[in-house]
Amino acid sequence: MRAILGSISALYRTVAKGHGPQWYLRPKLHTWQQTIAHHLSKLGWLNTGPWTWTHNDCGDIDMSNMQGKDETMHRIRESWRRQLFCKWLASHRRELQNFPHLVYDEKRIFAVRKAYQQNCVHARAVLTGAAVSDACFKAMCREEIDNHCVHCNDQVIPSWHHSCWECAAFSHSRPSVPSDEVQKRLGWPLTITRKGNSWFLSREDKQILQHMALVRAQLLSARYD
Repeated sequence: MRAILGSISALYRTVAKGHGPQWYLRPKLHTWQQTIAHHLSKLGWLNTGPWTWTHNDCGDIDMSNMQGKDETMHRIRESWRRQLFCKWLASHRRELQNFPHLVYDEKRIFAVRKAYQQNCVHARAVLTGAAVSDACFKAMCREEIDNHCVHCNDQVIPSWHHSCWECAAFSHSRPSVPSDEVQKRLGWPLTITRKGNSWFLSREDKQILQHMALVRAQLLSARYD
């Protein structure tokens, strides 16, 4: 991603100086045109003319237009994020089993990114599906999974859902159980609000993520301390 953004930035600096780059039908290797076209193609962009491309989800861009620089860069970054999201969906990770119809939502992914930047390592683990329940940990260690939660002493498989939303041992910080399946599993916020130059999660979204992060921290403490 750095290669294409660096090449595009260099292109725009040239355009800003009034020296519009030429367009070649057969560009040489390692030129701006060839580098940009190559990387855009890998991100799903289709060339439609000199310095113009189109994308099924991200629309059209025109690199010969200096006025559209910020929007062009944004759309290219979004196409990259969409590609990473599709690869994640195709990875068959265990957490994806809970929401087979999940689709890319630009606004929500933006909220997730901001939540990741603003929170601790445990919240980041929750957001990225890296929180490991006691049941999952035993499976990873190739041990038999007991139908028993050591934290609340209930006869139940100690899954991530149980720890976050049912276990009495973690009830002190527990907010209302979210109805959104992705938020229930990964703590992904639903919305985010801008105030000045800062972004803020809703009180409900923040409470949910903080609770799940605390559960993860306490599970690790009980497991290793």
